[in-house]
Formats: sequence, structure tokens, C-alpha cells
Amino acid sequence: MLNFSLPTGRFLLSGGMFLVAIALIWPASAGWRDMLDKVIGGGETSSAAERTTSAATSAAPTSQEQETGLRAAISGFADAAIKRLGQEGGFANDPLVRIPVPQQLQSLKSGMAKIGQESVFNDFEASMNRAAENAVKDAAPVFVDAVSNMSISDAANIIGGADNAATEYFRSKTSDGLRQRLRPQIEKVTGEAGVTSYYKSIVDKAGFLASYLNKDTLDLDGYVTEESLNGLFAAMAEEEKRLRANPLGATSDIVRKVFGWFK
Repeated sequence: MLNFSLPTGRFLLSGGMFLVAIALIWPASAGWRDMLDKVIGGGETSSAAERTTSAATSAAPTSQEQETGLRAAISGFADAAIKRLGQEGGFANDPLVRIPVPQQLQSLKSGMAKIGQESVFNDFEASMNRAAENAVKDAAPVFVDAVSNMSISDAANIIGGADNAATEYFRSKTSDGLRQRLRPQIEKVTGEAGVTSYYKSIVDKAGFLASYLNKDTLDLDGYVTEESLNGLFAAMAEEEKRLRANPLGATSDIVRKVFGWFK
């Protein structure tokens, strides 16, 4: 038998129960979150047995711990989302975040499909998703700054809120700044991915159909920027839901404490 000492007494775990406790632990995202830990703290980790013991005996988290834990959790959500979407096919192969042809071009796409010219739209769509993937993989510093500088007014309600409450709070506080900082990267990679050239090819091949298109209203860089952010927030929300389902599985002590307490 394994003997564990606690401040409030003693208890015994059989070998079988210990293995079950170990199996319930899942790894949390790391990566650039380490950078943020230098600013906000909360990056301590512990073994599976220590996590289970701590969760059983910890006091209610203080207001400061709630804020620190929330920041650490959000940084983990963003880290996982960036890693997931910043790889090849991260946007293109995921129906949740795949960037479609802009709404302004949908009728033109239907018309060109009838004359066998739909492939140019497929190339155009692929280039936008490729641009988003390339931009997102370099977005970590932007998100680190956003998380560390974000103001938090009511951490308890956010932590105890809906499955995506933390992500939505982060979005409401940082989306304007993220959009401004991400757009220059998008402008760079859209050119490299051929987005503009594919769009020009669409207009050239559309012939008389292009006369129905208001080209002045279509901001390709703005569209890809917005869709990239939407995809990142959607992926973050999925990570948040996963954490809330099993907060004791987090490897960060402070994240486990605050989300485990409010579960």
C-alpha cells in the first residue's frame, strides 16, 4: 500500500486506485505559455499524485489566485490553438475553422461553376487558408502581450461561467488590438500565398460576370484577418471546454486549483 500524509489526517490508496487516479490526468498545453508565466506566474507543475492530494486539501483560491489562474488558463488555450491551426492544413482541413470564399463572391462562384471554371475558386480558397496558417504560427508574441495586458474585473464569474466564458471574455477585451497587430502579418502572407493573384485570375476568367462584382468593397486582407481570428477563438473555446470537463487534469497548479474549485 501507498501511504500519503495530509495536513488534515491520513488516508490509504490501494495500488489499483492509484493507477486509476493516474489515468485521469491529462497533459495541458505548454509552449509559449512559459513566456507569460514570467509575467503573471502560475506556471508551477507537479506530479499526478501531488495534484490529486492538493486538489483534495486546497483552500478556496484568493482573488489574486483566481486572476492568475485565469490568465494562465487563457494562455494555455491560445497556445494550443496556435499550435493546432498554425500547422499545414490547420485551417484548410478543419471544417470548424476553414475559411470559405467571401460572401460577395458566392454568386459569382455559382455562375462560374456552370461554365466549368470552379477550380479557380478552389485555388483561391486554398490560398486564403494557407495564408491564415502561415500568419497564425507567428502570432504567439501578439497573444502573449494580449493575455498579460488584459484587464480582468471579475475572475470568479468568468471561471464559474459557461464552457467558453474565458475565451469570450478574452475576445471582448483583446479582439480589436489583436486585429490591428495581426493584419500586417496577414498582408505579408497573403501575397506569399498568392491570394491576390488567384483573385485577379477569378476576375479575369469571370468575363462579363465580373461586372456584377463590386470589387471596391472586397478587402481580402481584412477578410482573412477576421476569419483567422474567428478560427483562433473557436479553437480556444474547444480547449477551454476540455479543461472545464477535467480541471484536475491540468498540470499547472494554479489553473487546477481555481478551475477545480469552481467546478
